[in-house]
Amino acid sequence: MESVWGTRNRGVLKNNVFHVTFQPVFQGGDPIEMRIPETAEKIHLFGSEFDLPEKMERGFFRTFLLKEILPPWYHFFSRSESLRAFCMFLAASGPDGRTVFRGKVVYRGESGKDQWNSEFHFRCLVTPDGRIFDDTRGSADADPAHPWKLSDTFQNLPDGPVLRVSERLKYYKGLVRTNVQLPFLSLPPYRPQLLTEIQLNRSTMERYLHHAKNEASGKNFALWKSPDELRQFIGKLEKLKTGMSPEEAISILGPPDGSIVDAPRSPHSENSSRKFLRFAFLRHQENRMDAGDLEITLYFPRDEKSGKYVLSSIH
Repeated sequence: MESVWGTRNRGVLKNNVFHVTFQPVFQGGDPIEMRIPETAEKIHLFGSEFDLPEKMERGFFRTFLLKEILPPWYHFFSRSESLRAFCMFLAASGPDGRTVFRGKVVYRGESGKDQWNSEFHFRCLVTPDGRIFDDTRGSADADPAHPWKLSDTFQNLPDGPVLRVSERLKYYKGLVRTNVQLPFLSLPPYRPQLLTEIQLNRSTMERYLHHAKNEASGKNFALWKSPDELRQFIGKLEKLKTGMSPEEAISILGPPDGSIVDAPRSPHSENSSRKFLRFAFLRHQENRMDAGDLEITLYFPRDEKSGKYVLSSIH
């Protein structure tokens, strides 16, 4: 038996989509080089369609084998099963030190001759302090007052940025959880600042409060504060420092509209006890959170050494 030494490729432009196919060859070959037509806007690779980079963007396409299950040689009727990821990343750096990357990830599962795909699109902003935020505008979980949310899918770790994979295999029902390294994305080191998320969403929150009052002239809110009050409150937030206690934060901000202690679900839980201070600016109903409410939350995890709650982040 011989190993595959190279590939033979073919590209065809159909409308604005560049279709690329690969065929293995059993002889020596050079690295693949293929010129993409200037009129192409998308590329079709491995059965899926991806955007091509625009001006000032860099494009990176990667494939990852996430899981492969091969039955024992004596199981003649068992199916092999695999899970792969096909990823296109389009990145651009801005003059303000921020990086924007977008693209699509396609997960493809195969079991015997059966094949299925699941995919998701993403657009993320990386701030100068190394934090990655999802642009939720237009998505199902979009918040009109907080369009930028800290990403759970992408993380900037000390070893570099990663894609967090959590996908289920179809027949074996196995759950694949892993971090895929993305070394081609050059991001600033992770040094989070307390008000990064608030500053990203500040103008949106102010507009939201302004429109809510104007569009609901005949409606009585349980609580409504003006954009000026929001700006004054953010000015107070700037006096906070990481590691402060809830009591120190309250002495600067004033009493919160709610306080919650989230204890671990079990003694063996990975999450330690946490405390939240909630400051409300728009509430539709008294003592109840509804979609469309606007709050700023301070997060205090419990320090294992001192046993005290310390300020970690603000959302």
